[in-house]
Amino acid sequence: MSDNDFVSFEDDLDQEDLASHRAHRCTPQEARARLTAGNSLFLQGIHDHEMHSEDKREGLIRDGQHPFAVIVTCSDSRVQPVVSFSMCLGDLFMVRSIGNFIDWVEEASVEYGVGHLGAPLVVVLGHTHCGLVHAAMTGEADGVAKTVADEVAAILDGETDPRQAEKIHVLHQVDVLKQNEIIAAAVASGECEVVGAIYHIGSGRVEWL
Repeated sequence: MSDNDFVSFEDDLDQEDLASHRAHRCTPQEARARLTAGNSLFLQGIHDHEMHSEDKREGLIRDGQHPFAVIVTCSDSRVQPVVSFSMCLGDLFMVRSIGNFIDWVEEASVEYGVGHLGAPLVVVLGHTHCGLVHAAMTGEADGVAKTVADEVAAILDGETDPRQAEKIHVLHQVDVLKQNEIIAAAVASGECEVVGAIYHIGSGRVEWL
């Protein structure tokens, strides 16, 4: 696959599809406010079971998906953004990897979420007690994971505070995404923002960076 294959996902949509995606768009600020409000509900223990009802699932087949945010986060089982943001099925376009590390596969996924689905917000969501960051700081990794941990170690540049290291790592991944041509164009036009955040596993709180 060449770079030209990713020039514009919108080229593959007909005008009716494009109009549908644009009609569902909100601003980046509105998207972030919605996530913040959802996390507040989660912290209060308020859950709406209708968000995952049969009607909702059938609607996603009938009307397609229109996520308002792309979430790049860790594969860690303790991190579940749909739950911690109190979202419905179809609200979040999820990209998961070890330690929310972004390589070309993850970048292509985010590019699709922004360029094709029109999501106005991209969140790189790290978390406390991240195993990849710990491995990068201690050198305790083997196999393929060691290759990734070594790359993160170079990013951290000797940082010894785990909480600070987690933030450095997230903000670096934000910068990686901002260098993507399609994502950068969406950011420059004001149609999209790329931000970082930390999910606190113990409290459930999302901290925006």
